[in-house]
Amino acid sequence: MRLVLIALCLSLVAPVSAAEILNFPKLKPKAMSVQPAGIPAACKEWTDSCRICALSDKGEAACSNVGIACLPDKWRCTRP
Repeated sequence: MRLVLIALCLSLVAPVSAAEILNFPKLKPKAMSVQPAGIPAACKEWTDSCRICALSDKGEAACSNVGIACLPDKWRCTRP
């Protein structure tokens, strides 16, 4: 009976995280670019001579796989 009462009391208590108890501010995620460093945000397709990456209409990046013996070069925009 005692265990049933303890379980009932524990189920009524709302779980809170330590951050809520200490009132830490919630961090906003930083906006991240899908392009590598040095590629302008307006670029729609870029390559490093091993992979080709392109932006979809939704702004998501899709890249090809790296070849087995490919030596990557510096990223460059191929379709601004």
